[in-house]
Amino acid sequence: MKSSSSSSFAVAALALAHAGSAIELNIKDTSSIKSAAAQVAKGLYVFHNEAATTGQFNQPQPWFWWLSGSGWTGLMDYTVYTKDTTYKADLLSALSKNVGPNFDFVPPEQAGWEANDDQAYWIYNALTAMEYGFDTLPGGPTWDVVAANSFNLFADRWNTDSFTCYGGLKWQYNPKANGWTVSLTHCISL
Repeated sequence: MKSSSSSSFAVAALALAHAGSAIELNIKDTSSIKSAAAQVAKGLYVFHNEAATTGQFNQPQPWFWWLSGSGWTGLMDYTVYTKDTTYKADLLSALSKNVGPNFDFVPPEQAGWEANDDQAYWIYNALTAMEYGFDTLPGGPTWDVVAANSFNLFADRWNTDSFTCYGGLKWQYNPKANGWTVSLTHCISL
């Protein structure tokens, strides 16, 4: 079994290999910075699986939903900072596929797999979009509504586990999922 650091290294190595050469960067030149950022964004985007119904990036196994959420947050940052809209349509499409029917990043496709920490990586998209004033999803509510809906789920789950350390979150939020007994918080004795 590979460690997560070796899996991360493999993904980074593939992205850099795709770029074909070292990225040149002059931090005093805005066009150089944008050019370097464009190469990195393209290196990430080549892993986007356009056929996926969940807007995911292809990844070495084991596949993790949260990594795709993190990738889209990076592409959103890139889009906002550079004003390059190359990936904007696919970004909005991926977010709409993962926001879930209740606008809370609980898509039915992830039922049984999604955990509190996984959901948080997708929620970063809503918070980032809200901060930047990014386009809302077609037919969807504003990003602050999506963020609030998601936060309320975390608050409900926190309260459900209030008997443990006066609140906290388990790794999984589905009691039938493997890892239900793993806590993301620890008791602190005073």
